[in-house]
Order: sequence, then structure tokens, then C-alpha cells
Amino acid sequence: MIRNPAALSIALLLAGGLAATPALAEEAVTVDAREQSATNGLSLQLSPVNWDKVIAELNGDQPAQADALQLPEQPFAANGNIFIAQAGEASGTADPSGQPAGAAAPATQPSGTLDAAEVARQSNNPLGGEFILWLNFFDIAQQNGDISNEARNSYIHLWQPVIPFRIPQIGEHWIYVNRPTIPTTIDIELPVSPDSSRPDHFRFDNKGGFGDVEYFGLLGTSTPTKTGLATVLGEGDAVLAGGFTSRFPTGKGSLTERVYAAGPAATAAFIGKDWTIATLVQHWWDYGKAGSGVDDFNFTRLQLFYYKSLPGAWQIGGSPIITADWTESDNDRWTAPIGLGAFKTLDFGPVKLKLGAEFRPAIISPDRIGNDWEIEFSVIPVTRNYFAKMLE
Repeated sequence: MIRNPAALSIALLLAGGLAATPALAEEAVTVDAREQSATNGLSLQLSPVNWDKVIAELNGDQPAQADALQLPEQPFAANGNIFIAQAGEASGTADPSGQPAGAAAPATQPSGTLDAAEVARQSNNPLGGEFILWLNFFDIAQQNGDISNEARNSYIHLWQPVIPFRIPQIGEHWIYVNRPTIPTTIDIELPVSPDSSRPDHFRFDNKGGFGDVEYFGLLGTSTPTKTGLATVLGEGDAVLAGGFTSRFPTGKGSLTERVYAAGPAATAAFIGKDWTIATLVQHWWDYGKAGSGVDDFNFTRLQLFYYKSLPGAWQIGGSPIITADWTESDNDRWTAPIGLGAFKTLDFGPVKLKLGAEFRPAIISPDRIGNDWEIEFSVIPVTRNYFAKMLE
């Protein structure tokens, strides 16, 4: 049923507004030269860590030299390699870049680093790319329907680490991504038995605990492109991948579907400098049941992504999830919200932190019991991909 006509109107207005929004001028990212000035007369240059030399010295295979390489307190990643800042004493002469020793560094970022705005853009890539995304979602939702005499609430946490591997043996831009989902229900009101005072209503109890774990793996490409959507939205990366998804009955009581299920998964996306447009679809059929009297499982989940990048590593947009339970009647099959939120990526050196909040009112929701609305808070640490070179 159409649960929220106002939300449908907002969706139409949002679609029209996004279509009419002109692309913002490209924002130049600069770093204040004063923040990069040399400290204590030292000038900084970048060089890769010679790990073989370090390990050999630690093992005593060769005597340590007076100028032996020391690890920095905060190494940073560039395309899966670890780099350090190598200090050189000021001597009053120019370094190879032409800057006098001890002088302020030029107002540019060190080679190989990515600023928060670029990390925010790349974090929208369903294949992950150069980073590991430690997705944490905190969902607050309100449910209502024919079997309830009042609104019901739920509070759920989802942990979804996104761990990509590049596969150069297949091709330059090929990636395999692992993404498990581990749900923890903090509290939810669930129907447990008919209400004796009102046969058309159910009695609800509060439940909490771990739910059913999911896992999907995708193999595909993330390729720079100037065609397709890029002709309208500017240059970016075209993403196309396919794979499988699975589900296991790890929950207890009413927090599990009690089925082993699997099926196909696929994603298609355009990750541009200013815009991200993407979709991720998963479908499950049950192939085993944990116990007797368990219902069949035939379920589809479609997630849409639309983000507009703004100056200062801000983004606006949404990622609503549309679901279809094919074992239910037409009136109870579909859940279809819209979503709109704001997101900010903070820079903590080698670690970036993406924070956000998104409101998702339901346009269509099951008559029996379903979401009226949902608010999702996201806390996403972004770290370098420790496994990026594993398969190379």
C-alpha cells in the first residue's frame, strides 16, 4: 500500500530538483603552505620503506648503520604501498625540487596521498577500490500496520566491512570484493501471538540479539571512463560487477529466518567527481532449513545510491533499500522508501572517518506490518587496504 503520500511527493520533487541542478565548478584542493612549513630546519622528502633492509637488521643479518631507516609514527598509504617522511638536515642549499632547505613546502599535497574529498568520492564505489570501509549503520525505525494497535519501534546495528582485492591476473581494473553483514538487534517489538482481546491484532514483545549473517562476493571492474553517464556528469569510474550472495541462520528465536539461502548479486555504478549513481541488487532462495515447519525464503533486495559531492568533503544524497518478499501477498510484498541525508568525511591522517545521517520515509510498505519511516546514522572508518597486493 502507499504508506506515505507526502513522501511520494517529496520523491518526485527531489528527482526534478536533482535533474535541474547544474554541476558545480571543480573545486581546487589546496593546502596552506604554512601548515607544511619545515620544522626545526628539516625538509621532508618521500621515499618507500625498504622492508627487506629493516627486517634483516632486526634479525641481526647485518650491522645497523648510523643512518639506519627509522619508521615514522604515522605512515600513510598510496596505492597499497607504505611511504614515510624522510628527514634531511637543512644545509642552506636547495633540494632537488628547487626549494631552499628549511623553507616552507609548496602548497600541494604529498605525492600519493588522497584528501578527504577524494576518499569521500571513492568510498561510494561498491567495489571499494584502494580502501577498506568499516561500515557501521545504526538504524532507528517505526513500524505500523493492520495487526498493531500502535506504532512499534526498532533499533538495529549493522556491521559491514568492505574488503577488496585487486586481480591483475585478469586485468588492470579487475577487483573482487568481500562484504559480510553482521546484524545486532538492540531492541525490536515483534508480533508473538494473537491478542485475545482483539483477534485482529497481535501481542508484541521486545526482542534483542544477533541476527542472520549475510555475505556477498562480487567480481568486476572499476574503469575510468569519459562515455555514457560521463558525457553528462563529467569524467569518473564505470563500475560493473556480478557474483553471489548468501545467508545463514545464525540468529536465535524470532530474530532468524531459520534458512540457508543463496542467489545472485550484481552492481552497476558511475562514480564521478561530482555525482555518484549506483545500484546493488541481491536475491536469495532457500536451499536448506534449520528445523521443521520453516517457511520458504524467496527475497529480493535492491539498493539505490545517489550522491552529490560538495566542497569541504560534504555529500548529500541517499541510499534507500527496496525489498520484495515473494512468499507474501501483493499487499504485503513490497517495501519502498526514499532517502535523503548529509554526509561529511573527516581527515585524521592515515584514517578518514565518514559520518552521516539519512531519513527514509516509506512510500510503499506492507499492510500487515511494515516501516513508516527509518533514520540511519552511519559511522565509517576508512583505512588503507592492507590486502591490496595479496593477489598480485
